[in-house]
Amino acid sequence: MVSEKNRSQLNRYISATILVNLFCLFINGYPADLGFWENWSHQLEKNGYYLFHGNYPPLYIHWLYIVSKLLHQFNLPLEPNDLCKFLWEIPVLISHCLLVTIVFKNLQKANADSTKSLCVMLFTVFNPAILVDGPVWGQVDLLPTVIAVSAVLLHFSNRYCVLMLPAFTLALLTKFQMLCFLPVIGILFLHRFKPHLIGILLSIIVFLVVFSPFIYVHYFGAAFKAAYIETLGQYPVITMNAANLWILLVGNNAP
Repeated sequence: MVSEKNRSQLNRYISATILVNLFCLFINGYPADLGFWENWSHQLEKNGYYLFHGNYPPLYIHWLYIVSKLLHQFNLPLEPNDLCKFLWEIPVLISHCLLVTIVFKNLQKANADSTKSLCVMLFTVFNPAILVDGPVWGQVDLLPTVIAVSAVLLHFSNRYCVLMLPAFTLALLTKFQMLCFLPVIGILFLHRFKPHLIGILLSIIVFLVVFSPFIYVHYFGAAFKAAYIETLGQYPVITMNAANLWILLVGNNAP
């Protein structure tokens, strides 16, 4: 049971996370990616899921669909302005808050001393890689990453172990780069084989549910190909302007 003191500390960290994300949203983002969100939202607002031309897995596309309909309902412009950037980045803000909660609870579980706990929590809240990639740049990598990390943690729960593979499937349905977690998931699968067999069946259900709007409009094949086949050639050669050492050493579009 979480003590009142711990709950108060966690609330302060989450409040700081929300504030720093909101502040970073007002910094100019990366025009190309914001342009993708704008273009895809226009497509979804006009035609729905049919003939959707985008190279993303479906989960975040569903969020763009909701945003496009919301803006249309209130007759607001759909363009890379501060309001749209905020709406497009809401899943990232929620994911950052979830990450802060996960890290905090695991520090408490490990009985970390107060100094270590403070340092780790501050680095989680104010991590420059998270903030530059998300609310500043406008990307959404934190969303599938937190889902994938949650999948790993679910493996160690006796009650929810069976949800590891469905959660990992959800991460792949958000961004295919989450394949980088596959070696870890594979080892954990072999570690607790029987419950994860049930997880395979649940993963199939998750896959069908998340892709169901595309299946309903008979556009599943094209959407799947665009998200999971046509983009594969990009992964080994581009860092896509990410804030990491690789781009400093060799540039953006390099092996």
